[in-house]
Amino acid sequence: MYTEKSENMGIQNIKLSQEKYDNMDSDVLICALTKEKLAEMRKSDSGEMSKVLKATLFRAEFCETDLVPNIHDKKPKRYLFVGLDEGAKLDLEKIRKAYAAAIRLLKFSQVNDFTVLLPDLKFEKHGLIKAIVEGLLLGDYHFDRYKTLEPRAKEIRNMTVLAESKYKELVEETQKLCNNVNLVRDWVNESGSIEHPEEIVEMSKSIADANKLKIKILDASELKEQGLNLIYSVGKGSKHSPYLIIMEYNGNPDSKERIAVIGKGLTFDSGGMNLKPETAMQDMKCDMAGAATVLGLVKTAAELRLKKNIIAVIGTAENMIGPDAYKPGDILKSYNGITVEVANTDAEGRLVLADAISYTVRNYKPDLIIDLATLTGAVVVALGVHTIGMFSNDSKAAQLLEDAGKKVYERVWSFPMFQEYKDDIKSEIADLRNLGPKGQAGSINGAVFLEPFAENTPWVHLDIVGVAFLDKERGYLPKGGTGTGLRLLVEFLKK
Repeated sequence: MYTEKSENMGIQNIKLSQEKYDNMDSDVLICALTKEKLAEMRKSDSGEMSKVLKATLFRAEFCETDLVPNIHDKKPKRYLFVGLDEGAKLDLEKIRKAYAAAIRLLKFSQVNDFTVLLPDLKFEKHGLIKAIVEGLLLGDYHFDRYKTLEPRAKEIRNMTVLAESKYKELVEETQKLCNNVNLVRDWVNESGSIEHPEEIVEMSKSIADANKLKIKILDASELKEQGLNLIYSVGKGSKHSPYLIIMEYNGNPDSKERIAVIGKGLTFDSGGMNLKPETAMQDMKCDMAGAATVLGLVKTAAELRLKKNIIAVIGTAENMIGPDAYKPGDILKSYNGITVEVANTDAEGRLVLADAISYTVRNYKPDLIIDLATLTGAVVVALGVHTIGMFSNDSKAAQLLEDAGKKVYERVWSFPMFQEYKDDIKSEIADLRNLGPKGQAGSINGAVFLEPFAENTPWVHLDIVGVAFLDKERGYLPKGGTGTGLRLLVEFLKK
């Protein structure tokens, strides 16, 4: 099932040009306008665009789009005007959303190619161009491979940006990053019956082979033999073996610093013996979003040749009901010796992550661990679908992630991990329980459960439940898998 690029190929050919817009023989010219610029152009008596604008009812409201023909039968054939509202209200996130609105209109407008005229705005050009390309490429995504009764959206292959050639590398890097975000979206949207743990292994092997990465894979028998009993127990109720996957990317051989990025890869989560209700189980194919993000990160790091050394780790399993499934009340011994009382089999993600973290600490000794997981519904109660919950024992790493999140608009919010929360998950018959007091601080309980497995290593836990899978389209984020987290981590690693 693994492919090098998203099945939604979208825009693949991007070129830069310094031609004047009225010399471009494109199907469409995209022109984004603030209300101030619109008023200025409507007053002007010169230029084809001003003449066309005077004949429209376009108001430049935010994300308003108006696709109109060039009434004077000159180049370009059509104009797509995009509203930016008032210039003083603009930021780069609004730029992304506006251009996403533009590309979504074009997909159903029989367009083969288009040209982007850069708006005259207060932003420095590097950031502006990147935001425009991100909005177009991320807004172009759709997951419709199984649709047969409705026409599929038209793929637009060619795009020209009216900018100097010195921005070529920026555009190419942004394109690679966005292509991989869209690939992560594909993986998260795929059915759990197709994308089971063995498929995650094959995806990992393909990425490792394509980028010449060192890879190590532990299957169920090896997990049991080496004492990774938490991962093994979560997956043993399924016909599909659980796995621990480790890939190594050495982008800076001169440095000894290594950052481990660990992803939860539950390809389907039924809840196990503590079975989820029907409505909660519907979208549990998305419970491997953390693992998908880690795969996307190591692929992107290799393609962009980031000067960082990354240990990419994935714990993958299916949490299913069966005669061999683990049970509430079980006492499990983890890889690092901590014993866990299973209070609820639906709190399985922290078990998988715990063994993955401790195995990474003891065998690879990273300088920093970042884990990503669709861990708790409680984080959605706290933060909704706009923010990632962050928990850390290292304030420096947490601050760098917060800064990176603000820049790419994949924002994080730091939660406390006071001793009282840690006391809440102590067990009377084992070291820890995998669940805290009912109805209290669920996302914090998940995080403080993980912390001891990091031992003394700087560590950040990102709870991505709310942001990884959406119930409706939001700007350039589609319904379903969003790929949120990949741009955040790439920005963090760059800085």
